[in-house]
Amino acid sequence: MSASRAALACQLAEATSAAHNLDKDLRQIVAKSKEGFVFNIDLQVQIHVPDTEAPKVISIVGTMFNLVNEVLQAAVGNHFRDKLQSMPAIDFIEKHRNDDFLLVVSYDEPHGPYVCPRPFAEMYRDFVFPGDPNVGDTLANKPEEQRVWAGDRLNRKLPPYKSPDFFGSFSFADSEIGRVLDQIDKSAPQALVMYTADHGAFLDAHRLVDKGPAMYEEITRIPLLMRWPGSAPANSVCRHPVSHIDIVGTLMEIYGHEVPKSLEGKSMLGTFRDPAVKPRDHVFIEFGRYEVDHDGFGGFQPIRCVSDGRYKLAVHLLTSDELYDLETDPGEMTNLIHSPAHAGRRNELHDRLLAWMDETRDPFRGYYWERRDWRLDVKVSWAHHGMTRQREDDGYEPRQLNYDTGLTMKDAARRK
Repeated sequence: MSASRAALACQLAEATSAAHNLDKDLRQIVAKSKEGFVFNIDLQVQIHVPDTEAPKVISIVGTMFNLVNEVLQAAVGNHFRDKLQSMPAIDFIEKHRNDDFLLVVSYDEPHGPYVCPRPFAEMYRDFVFPGDPNVGDTLANKPEEQRVWAGDRLNRKLPPYKSPDFFGSFSFADSEIGRVLDQIDKSAPQALVMYTADHGAFLDAHRLVDKGPAMYEEITRIPLLMRWPGSAPANSVCRHPVSHIDIVGTLMEIYGHEVPKSLEGKSMLGTFRDPAVKPRDHVFIEFGRYEVDHDGFGGFQPIRCVSDGRYKLAVHLLTSDELYDLETDPGEMTNLIHSPAHAGRRNELHDRLLAWMDETRDPFRGYYWERRDWRLDVKVSWAHHGMTRQREDDGYEPRQLNYDTGLTMKDAARRK
């Protein structure tokens, strides 16, 4: 539940049940229901909705799994949809229809506890997600943390995947985005519009749940759609790898700013205008720790990954590594990391990954990423690659000084 929704629940609800804090109880009960428990409830809630004259008293009878949706729908209806989703963006676009602007509109859905109003909360009641064959992945010859993550799911047949609230919140988000696009068509029809997401979800693929320390396509390959009437061809597809890291540089070039050397990404404006233009040869993916607050989610699992669009190499520093051919094995079932036939391509990707870690001054770079059980030919040293790598000139701050002389440095990367 987002902060705004949590605040709404805490501020507006007084339950006559034993719950003194509706938001806390809903979180606990929704979490338990996802673990397989079913709760029946006869709950009477008094809710005061801002901008309305009188509180509403509602009674809800049913399972607790969808109680959040039922409370919000019965109590606030379209008020929830208008106030917490797209209306600020729609109002902004109308107000600034004659201005240049950069607007970022972010949606919490689809995200637990999957809050969405009817009809979206009901339209997937009988839907079963058609999983890929990799739902049955045994995770043999895969990094150990994946088997730990899967737990007892490794030893049983997984049931059909059903999650009506999850899929309903997708359609809800689609509908909300459509409302914003309708306003763009009215007020800024020539605007550049980009759509993307932060990550995917496993939905039982590889016997894993949600997201975390893995480089599989289900969670790392995300949508990047754009339209730009008069500047980008419609109904076209870029077949080359692209990366989130290049979005900032692209926007800077569009607005007429130079992309500084200190920025790890670059501009892919040329690809926007012609999808046949290859923006980069490789894309890179990283994972460190889910977040500091949680003990779980695998803890510290440093991973560095590189893909050229066909082959993907993932180096798991603390365990073992992976190499997949996405053309012949799109489900990433067969780990080719020790395949002699693929050693050449594997090592090329490895060298490029190590160079990227140097170029971007990865704080965890070091010899241990080089010497792997499949790359014993690499000579390692305490000095690693023996370079000093200071921050490149960004055009905004004074040039850094040379460590040794105290004078303004000439080369950011130089022999130590």
